[in-house]
Amino acid sequence: MLSIIVLEDDAVSAAIVCRVFNSNGHNARAAARIADAWKLLREGPADLLVLDTDLGGEWGWEMLERVRRSVVFRELPTIVYSSLWKRDIVRHYMLLCVQGLLVKPYTPARLIEEATRAAESGWREPFFEFPSLPEVGGPDGDRRTALETLLAQQKEGLELAIRLESNCTDIVLQTRMTALSGRARKAGFALLGEVAEKLAQAAIEAKADRLPLLREDMEHTYRILERLFGKELANSAPTPPAPTIPAIAADGPVADTSAVIEPGKG
Repeated sequence: MLSIIVLEDDAVSAAIVCRVFNSNGHNARAAARIADAWKLLREGPADLLVLDTDLGGEWGWEMLERVRRSVVFRELPTIVYSSLWKRDIVRHYMLLCVQGLLVKPYTPARLIEEATRAAESGWREPFFEFPSLPEVGGPDGDRRTALETLLAQQKEGLELAIRLESNCTDIVLQTRMTALSGRARKAGFALLGEVAEKLAQAAIEAKADRLPLLREDMEHTYRILERLFGKELANSAPTPPAPTIPAIAADGPVADTSAVIEPGKG
């Protein structure tokens, strides 16, 4: 099952595309604006981003540009469907390393085929499918302690990113962020190490426009660490007995993969 975010401003078109994915065993969520799609992406990892081009005042490539600038989401597979295929638009998407381009109209079978192919990269495994935590008292106990310390100091790390965003020329703040990067890498949390390193580098180079997105990346990276520890606690808790629920037949209609989809304007 793929977790898919569909960015489409036309409600009917979004419903059609999501229905195709959901009826084929995937989990598709729709957003009408870039800010909403970005929020969905940050709420939970996705396997694939599906974009329309013309979003009624916004453009699909603007979302993809933001994704590619992110340390956390930069490898997210993306396919685009549109009827607006001019040479400069295609070139722009190709430079942003889009995994698939669909021309309207297209069939549900074609959409599923492109989505399956694009999502084969397993891009999120190094980030979201983080290895299990080292055991307490085990051979990697020191690394576990370091990860616990990073999580306990989450507030300080985020405050440091905010202060650096406000005053990127402060050498003390730059040095502290570089030190955080080193601690994260030593603990084996390469993603946090890279985000902190890029924050320090952007500040040193006075590239203040990069700092807000990098700070968001840091927030998301800490949430990954929270989920890792939370998952361990959940797995260690006793499982309550499942309630007895009468069986209900759930045979629903099978998606028609031969019909042509021609949603929306863009």
